[in-house]
Amino acid sequence: MEQPEDAAIAATRILQAVAEAHSIDQHDLHVTTSIGVSVYPDDGLDAETLIQNADTAMYQAKENGHRSLKLRVVAEGVETQEELKFLQAHECDEAQGYYFSRPVVAQQFANLLKTGVSEAAVFVHR
Repeated sequence: MEQPEDAAIAATRILQAVAEAHSIDQHDLHVTTSIGVSVYPDDGLDAETLIQNADTAMYQAKENGHRSLKLRVVAEGVETQEELKFLQAHECDEAQGYYFSRPVVAQQFANLLKTGVSEAAVFVHR
């Protein structure tokens, strides 16, 4: 698959194929399916993270009802509170950008990873 959209197309085809009734001994069998998709590198850089994110997406799809697909949506470049509110209202899973933190040097980034708090991790309110 070349693009993340290709995964959504393939998952939709699977959902449609599985949704068709299957006859076994003159009984119609209906199967429902929920699919979660994660895409490298957007949703993780290693197999464990990709599987965990796909699993999370699958459980979100199950919550939305059978025969559903959930893709994780990550917005980049969020700069204002209005943009963040819009994304939250439209079920965006994650966001990143200047609203959360300006670019930081390596040592500041290491501090963020260790403590989760840094002088660089300030909200930008304009």
